[in-house]
Amino acid sequence: QSKLDDIVSAKDFGIIGDGTTDVAAKINWMLFQIYCRESTNSKSLKRILFPAGTYIVKSPIKIPSDCVIIGEGSEHTIFKYTGSGVNYVAQTADSAQQTGTNIGLSGATFPKNISIAQCSFENTTAYTSVLVERAKHVHFDDVTFIGNHTNDSTYPSTTGDSVGVKVSKEVGDNSYHITFNRCDFKRANSAFVIDAEINNG
Repeated sequence: QSKLDDIVSAKDFGIIGDGTTDVAAKINWMLFQIYCRESTNSKSLKRILFPAGTYIVKSPIKIPSDCVIIGEGSEHTIFKYTGSGVNYVAQTADSAQQTGTNIGLSGATFPKNISIAQCSFENTTAYTSVLVERAKHVHFDDVTFIGNHTNDSTYPSTTGDSVGVKVSKEVGDNSYHITFNRCDFKRANSAFVIDAEINNG
């Protein structure tokens, strides 16, 4: 129990970054169990370590309120979207892991207090690596965001916009206090895009 009260490894949930297996469902289930199932219990708020590896996802990772994700370095822990549709590698979610227009339904807490460090998000399609939606206090530290272009200096205009981080909202409140420390943006048209007002970004 003392270990679980401190930090959890993704390996504890059978999640392996082998560069081949789609682990999106397993990651989302783990995040739900740790952060959503007992959201009113402070002991359930733990840090999650993702050991070095490439974690393939074919649907977005839904990052809920109070989530803390730590990798083993942006060159070593990589979340890579390889789905067939235009989608995100990861997106913010509320305390019930709801996204989009469902954020905040049934009394769920809006996305807040999310911290992500020492990892990379790579999108192989022509879209966004990470979507921050209706969220407050989201912090990225030593995170690399990688688009789908073939190199860092040029991009083919026919592929559409590739974005590192997008701040957006379907309805409701604006995002607030999104911070970046020692982050890198590669192979994208734009590093940071906002389609709604943001406060203290």
